[in-house]
Amino acid sequence: MALAAASLVVLLSCISQPTFESWYTHALGRLPLPDAARYYLINHYKLGHSLCYFLLTLTFGFTLRPRWPWLILAPFLLGVLLEIIQTTLPTRSGDWHDLLYNLAGIGVGVVVCLVAKAGRCMQPR
Repeated sequence: MALAAASLVVLLSCISQPTFESWYTHALGRLPLPDAARYYLINHYKLGHSLCYFLLTLTFGFTLRPRWPWLILAPFLLGVLLEIIQTTLPTRSGDWHDLLYNLAGIGVGVVVCLVAKAGRCMQPR
């Protein structure tokens, strides 16, 4: 499951910018969202970075259960690698600001994983 999530992040990071924007806009158009929310998400698609890395961190944390430093480092290093790769692709451009959005998603994902882990530890047996 973690490999599938990482593969999806790699795919979304490497497809052409116009293809990604078209797919993203179409996908959001299918969701049952209020028009204002859909408009906001379409025009602030950088939030997609946070969402993708949040979901990647959750998947990584709940399926592989790594030690917490790796829960932060693995998704972050993947993001760094993908930004470097994007600088070499003709239809993409690497943007180091994207790493901040990635880190925001990773941070929220780590908090959710830690809270869930603490909750499991406190349950009576």
